[in-house]
Parts: sequence; C-alpha cells; structure tokens
Amino acid sequence: MPGQYSDGQAGANSHPPSAGSYGKNYRQVQGLVEDFQSLALVPVLGSSDSTVDSVTLPRPLYFAEEGKPSGNLNCHPRYLRHTTNAMPNAQYLASQWHLPPGVVTHPLAEAPPGEVTVLNFEGSIVRCQRCRTYINAYVMFTDGGRRWRCNVCAMLNEVNLYSIPMEYFCPLDENGRWRDADQRPELSRGSVEFVAPTVYMVRPPMPPLYFFLIDVSLSAVKSGMVKVAAETIKASLDKLPGFPRTQIGFVTFVSTLHSYNLKSSLTQPQMLVIADLDDPFLPLPDDMLVNLSESRTVVNVLLDSLPLMFENNINVESALGPALKATFMVMSQLGGKLLLFQSTLPSLGLGRLKLRGDDPRIYGTEKEHFLRNTGEQFYKQMSADFSKFQISVNVYAFGERYIDIASLGESSQYTYLELVPVLRTGSIGHLYINPRKEGTVRNSEKLTLLKLADLGPKADGLAGFPDPLALSSENLDPRGAFLLNDGLRFVLWLGKEFVKDLLGPEAAFAADSSKIIVVEQNFVISKRLVSALQSLRQSCPAVYQLCTAVKQGVQPREGTSVLSNLVEDRTAGTSGYADFVVQIYRQVSQKS
Repeated sequence: MPGQYSDGQAGANSHPPSAGSYGKNYRQVQGLVEDFQSLALVPVLGSSDSTVDSVTLPRPLYFAEEGKPSGNLNCHPRYLRHTTNAMPNAQYLASQWHLPPGVVTHPLAEAPPGEVTVLNFEGSIVRCQRCRTYINAYVMFTDGGRRWRCNVCAMLNEVNLYSIPMEYFCPLDENGRWRDADQRPELSRGSVEFVAPTVYMVRPPMPPLYFFLIDVSLSAVKSGMVKVAAETIKASLDKLPGFPRTQIGFVTFVSTLHSYNLKSSLTQPQMLVIADLDDPFLPLPDDMLVNLSESRTVVNVLLDSLPLMFENNINVESALGPALKATFMVMSQLGGKLLLFQSTLPSLGLGRLKLRGDDPRIYGTEKEHFLRNTGEQFYKQMSADFSKFQISVNVYAFGERYIDIASLGESSQYTYLELVPVLRTGSIGHLYINPRKEGTVRNSEKLTLLKLADLGPKADGLAGFPDPLALSSENLDPRGAFLLNDGLRFVLWLGKEFVKDLLGPEAAFAADSSKIIVVEQNFVISKRLVSALQSLRQSCPAVYQLCTAVKQGVQPREGTSVLSNLVEDRTAGTSGYADFVVQIYRQVSQKS
C-alpha cells in the first residue's frame, strides 16, 4: 500500500522509516544481523563438511521491548504487526524478494491510557459505501475536498451523503489533504477507536451479566475443582466491569439442578432443587439474577459454603444439557457471559455424551478423526441459540478422564467461546478468570529455557530472570532444574540429583512423574520457582500456563515434553539449528 511507511501525506510514494524510528528494537535486530554476518565456518573433525560454532550462533530476541510505531500513521505493533519491516515498492525488487508476507493481528489488545484516541461521531461513522472501510489517514480527497477515495476498494464517496455529517468537510491544502487533517485523529493517526452509535445496536445496552454454571459431581468435588472455582470466582468479583449495574447468578448441577435465590434481603442463599430434566422449570427466576453490589454479602456466603455443601456428595452423574437449557431461560432476557465449570462427561438428559475414546485401536487409523468431531448436535444448536440472544460462553473443562472436548467445543463456531482444558486440578492453585479478555499471548512463538539456579532471590517481573539458554540438551545438567516455556505451558525438567532439593522427597521417589504437583516447599530454590512462575503468568494474563514436571530419563514423557522441543539438536530426519544457519549463510554468501 503506498505511503504506509512514512509520516507524510497519505497516498504519496514513501520509503521505510529511518533506523532511528525503530528505537531499541532496531538496534537489537541490527545486532542480530551483525552477528549473522560475522559468522565463520569451521571444519568438522573427521569430516569434509564445515559448520559454525554453536556458541556463536545468533539467538532469537527474548523479552525484547515492544516495538513502537514509526510515526503517527502506523498503528501500534500490538494491534497489527507485519512479518517484515518493509515491502518492495518496485517490480524488480518484488521479483527478488521471495518472502511470503504475513500479518499478526490482535484488534482487542490492551492499550495504555491515552494511547488511542476515542472518536464519537454524531450520527453515523464515516465509512465507504461499498466495502464499509472506516475513514482513515490513507484515503485520498478529491474535488476540492467534497469526495474521498477509499484506499481499499478505490470507490469515490461523497462527503455530503446523508450518512456523513454536513459539517464533516474542509477545503484541501496544496498537498491534497484537508487543511485540518492534523486536528482530526482519524486522518492523522494509525490507531483510533470509534464509539458505536445506536444504529449499530440490536437493542438498548443491558447491564453486564455473569452467570456461573458449576458441576458439583463426585469427580469435581474430589479433584478440588469446586473449591478452586468458588475461591477464584470470589477473588474475581471486584474485577467484573459494569459496577454498580453488574448482574450475577449461579446454578450447580449433578443428576439434578440447583438454583439459588440471592436476594439482598436474605441473610443466606436459598437453594431450590429441580429434578425434572426433560422440561426444567426454574422457580423464582427473577431472584436468580441479582445486582452484585446489592447482594454481595449473600453471594460471598454462597461461595464460602459451596465446597462444604457438596463435600459428601457421591453422585457421579452430570446433567449438563438440562443445566444449559435452564441457564438459557434465565439469561435470554439480558444476554451476558456464561462461565461453565465442567469436570466429567455429561451423562443425563439432553446433550448426554458417550465414551468414544476408550478403544486404543482407533488411534493412528483412518477412524481417528471421528474422535475429533462432535458426538452430539445438541451443543451446536445451543450455541446458535446463545448467539441469537447475545450470550457468550466460557468453558473451563477439568477432568482426569475423557470428557469429549470435541463436542463441548462445538459452540465456538457460533458464539464467542473460550475453551480452557485443565487436566489436573491439584496443580493449578487458582484459576484466572478475565472477564474482559485483556492481555496478549506474548512470546508464544518462542521456546525459552531458563536455569532455575540463576533466578534471583525474588523474581519481580521479567527483569529478574536470567538470560535464556540455547535450546539444546547439552545445557541440561542433572544437578539442576530447567524451565521450558512455550507460551502455552511450563515444563519443569528435573535432574536426577536435584528433584529432592526442589520438590521434596515424595517427588524424588515418585514412580510416575505425571503425578508430581508443583507446589511451594520450604526451600529457597522452591520459593524462587513459585515466584518465577507467578511472575511469568502475570506477564501473560491471556492464558493460564500450567506447570508440568518431568524427571530426567523418564521416557516417553521426557522425549515428548522436553527433548522434542530442543530445536537446536539434530534429531532423526531433521536438521538442527546450526545446520539451518549454515544453509542460509551459504546461500547468502553465494548471492553476494
């Protein structure tokens, strides 16, 4: 797109920004380039091939400072980031480029206060009449400023159309821009936020509603899910947006449904049991949804007593389908967010599921893909119904056994659904519930390896972390412990001589390392580990990363979780990082 790299007038031919506009990130990238150019091939002992010293290899940037936009006309990289910093603007350059362009987009990334200007157009927002592109800094004004050409579909739009305010006009200057373009953020900045007028709304704004649907079956209670969920919900109540209009409600379920009267006039909640699963009827539906600020005391009492109410429950059934139907009847008037905590396979009523993954002979055959398809159309239909009434769904799937994630996740096609599979509740400590879905999954494309012994006595943020190690098995010392981070989970590799010092004697002699729970011990290094994990999780709030422990020499767990991710090692049928760099180095040297 012409003009996308400069701060000059939109549409003019321009060039990539100068080196100084990239700030510290440019210097870091330039350092990587210089490291690559200074590589020297050395002969391999006993072979005619040559390679590079793995110690001198340039490494990917780790915890680099976030890039900043080059001028006002580019949006911040946290919203839209191209895979290259420049694009060829001539045919002969494009013919030699040979790089597939790509863009990483995150439209709802969290913005610091004051970074994005909020615009409130009176009436309708200025948009292209054909492709509906919003007016931006790259449109071209013609005909004395009375028309503007869309930079996406090239259609000419009249400024004085009925959908554009009559006062939205200014004469052109000598460069073909509106004279007051610098005073209009939509014409001078790369990132702006438009306030949606009433024409964009299907109904008047409703109070924010959060409804919690909790499985209280035997497996949910014994695994600790009910206790963890109740504690986390209580800790998150102050973070729910919309105060003082926020609405809240609860339903628990096993083979029956339990609704709760949370009126502010009560001293403790009243539980009402619904046994009819074929046609669930909710008594007192108006009292199930209450104002959080008015009924906060009653809600706190419910969350405190919830684990105790079902601690002796021996019911193994799960009536998830009827519970969803009943919840839909309550939420359909207002819409909102439904948060489902599920621990076992739905077994009663509508939406009951069968155990499909118990035959190991299916895996690795042509029939394996059937296990990844939905086994029940009920959840697909429910998601469509939820979407019609502006209800979004978050599913927190806990389970030590098969619970058919493929069927539960079917709703993601029709409504916003966040599916969070959690394998072992005991190793969680707490859940992270983010009602606004803020935060960015950073460094998810990078594997990082940290040596725990290098952690400071207190890891206060990312600055307290040691430099990452090369992803090679040569760095794994049996006298230490190492943390592998892939952006989605943590894998704690434990040397044979170090397990006891970090996790205690029980973990050292555990036959199955998958049962090891990473909890804080009364050791300095153990406290450093827990502090480091908390700090890493806070730096990436968009996903809660579980920590899995793997002991040295335990196969196949060590191979699949750790060794297969050490990309600098040469494995069967693949090249190591050094081989890849040598190949690129030779190709560049031949062309130069």
